[in-house]
Amino acid sequence: MPDEEGNEVEVAGSELRAKKDTPAKAKGKSGSKSSSGRTRTIREPQPPTWNRALKRGLPWGLCAGLGVTVLTNGPIVVGIVYGLAFVPLMYFTDGFVYRRWERRKTGKPTGKKTG
Repeated sequence: MPDEEGNEVEVAGSELRAKKDTPAKAKGKSGSKSSSGRTRTIREPQPPTWNRALKRGLPWGLCAGLGVTVLTNGPIVVGIVYGLAFVPLMYFTDGFVYRRWERRKTGKPTGKKTG
């Protein structure tokens, strides 16, 4: 194990056990080996709801509609229609992700034909 100057130093087993018992936060980011051992927790997607689609799609739609209106110097109606299109887009995207997750979980084929 290298010391502060980078020289190889032999370390006793008790020191290694003491270092192993210290929390990961105390160690800091010492290298890629410690971070590659982590596992990711995957969140299961929820069934689509219009309420969630409104909460997600409306802010994005307002920004996109405003951007389209300002950047293209077009009428406000086009920006509003473009902005409101984000809500059903979010709903159908959530539905697609949820159905795909369910298919994968049950092990059913995805519909792709081989051959």
